[in-house]
Amino acid sequence: TGLINSWFLVGDTARLFDTPYGLVLLAKLVLFGGMLALAADNRLRLVPELVEAVNADNNAGEVLSRLRGHVLTE
Repeated sequence: TGLINSWFLVGDTARLFDTPYGLVLLAKLVLFGGMLALAADNRLRLVPELVEAVNADNNAGEVLSRLRGHVLTE
């Protein structure tokens, strides 16, 4: 419904840059993309690093700190 509502309010892609609603929508999409990138990095890189550090009895504090920072940023 969000896509349909946006289509009715904005009209076409050219008006995304001309209307206040279009600019807000673009900003929200950029922020959402950033959240997805952080979540993917957490899931695909940081969590496996954390599991490996815990299994190897290494100091997992650094990885846990980075993961905590990503989660708080999200």
